[in-house]
Amino acid sequence: MPQLVQIIRKRNEHLAQDGELDIEALDKETLWELDRFVANWKKMVSKTKRQALINNLGPPSASAATTSADGSTRLGLPPSPVADSRLQH
Repeated sequence: MPQLVQIIRKRNEHLAQDGELDIEALDKETLWELDRFVANWKKMVSKTKRQALINNLGPPSASAATTSADGSTRLGLPPSPVADSRLQH
């Protein structure tokens, strides 16, 4: 991740010259910035996974949803026995 290298180089140019890094040699501000970066990255990944799950579910199919006269949409659930009894009387 180039962003991590950029964060480290910003305050510790002398540490990021070779391919190895001693994490204990970093200053506290750099460690906190790395912590914020990782926390925000995890949130973004979680949000992306939630959005992918929602997109994979997709909108309800035409047979599963109906639109009533007042414009509201209902899922294709079985009718309520209470509503059925009122309609029959």
